[in-house]
Amino acid sequence: RLSHQQVSGDFFSTLQLPLLRGRGFNAQDNEPVAVINEKAALSLGGVPEQIRVGKGPWRRVIGVVGNAGSSFYNTIEWQTYPIVYTPLEKQAGVYYFVRSRGGLSPQSIPAHGRIREFRSGAETIRTATRQPALRALVLALFSFAGLLLAGAGIFAIVSQNVNLRLREIGIRLALGAPARAIRSVVARRTALACGTGFVVGCAASVAAARWLAEILYGVQTASPVTFGAAAAAVLVCTWLATAPAIRRAQKVDPASIIRLNGDSRL
Repeated sequence: RLSHQQVSGDFFSTLQLPLLRGRGFNAQDNEPVAVINEKAALSLGGVPEQIRVGKGPWRRVIGVVGNAGSSFYNTIEWQTYPIVYTPLEKQAGVYYFVRSRGGLSPQSIPAHGRIREFRSGAETIRTATRQPALRALVLALFSFAGLLLAGAGIFAIVSQNVNLRLREIGIRLALGAPARAIRSVVARRTALACGTGFVVGCAASVAAARWLAEILYGVQTASPVTFGAAAAAVLVCTWLATAPAIRRAQKVDPASIIRLNGDSRL
């Protein structure tokens, strides 16, 4: 299915759409003509000699232009559709596309009639993508909150693990174990738990990727870069949560721990 747009002869040059084949419209056209974009040519399996729009007359295809990206309301991605362009036949209710190197105002645009609305291209795109951008911001905030909760959970688990093993750590220190050995014991247990959680989380993310595909733009659901960034964030979060517990374990007084005879509350 092809879309249809009526445009003037300067439309393609104004939007800087490259002419890939043939020519554009001009005042000397004395027969029904049409220009199609590259996507339409691919959809039709080539460039036809003639094409018909609705119940209108058959039109001779005189050229092929590049694809123009369209940003539709409530979407955040550029989309291309097969389009058939025909010469502008009426001046009422049309959109004017103006390209300028300086500032513009409605009074500076020569138009056939009153201009009802004047917006720049950036404003138009910003309005169309406002809701998706808000959803992306909310999703990012929830993701950040989830990362903070994960860090708090890791800190609580590591601290509890150190508390439960204070007697063991005290005995190790009393027998002459160096501080790096204590650090290695705590870090190894933490790395094992976090590594298991990360593998399970990645598997769950891949399984749920198809539900996230509709709200993602410019990011692959199974992108190695995305998973690598997530792994780096979890690693940093784990290190920040583990460091205080490791410092506490290294400062344990062996004599106090042994004297308490199993009471690990300091």
